[in-house]
Amino acid sequence: MNWFFRVFRKTNVSRLERAQNRIDQGAEQFRQAAEALPAAQARVFWDLAAASTNLRNEIARTPDMITPLRKIIFFYLPKMAELSLRWARLSAQDPFTEVGAADQQEFHSYLSILENALSVCKMRRHDELERVMAAFQTQLRRLDG
Repeated sequence: MNWFFRVFRKTNVSRLERAQNRIDQGAEQFRQAAEALPAAQARVFWDLAAASTNLRNEIARTPDMITPLRKIIFFYLPKMAELSLRWARLSAQDPFTEVGAADQQEFHSYLSILENALSVCKMRRHDELERVMAAFQTQLRRLDG
């Protein structure tokens, strides 16, 4: 009977894997949105996909950043990606309607949100490096002194 529970047991996925999967899904939806539009309109969606991928890579380097960014990773990013894909599909259905910069302003704000999240990760890594270097310098002074 014990083998039965092992066969059907749910495998535990780490927070890092869940975060990376969620970011990958969002990046894929941004890519799909970009592919559904003409090149002039698709630029912001390609940038969003790239920013998502950069965020994923930064989260992989510093997994402790998942907690402060959890709302962005698990709620806002999937919603932004879903809305972008819906907008792109609706826009592609009517190719004769001119899309202006004001129509894509919301998506540019999405891009700034993702870029700010990425910069927070990088600053945190930089701050940790500064603390380690300060501690290292303190140790060196103790050895010299």
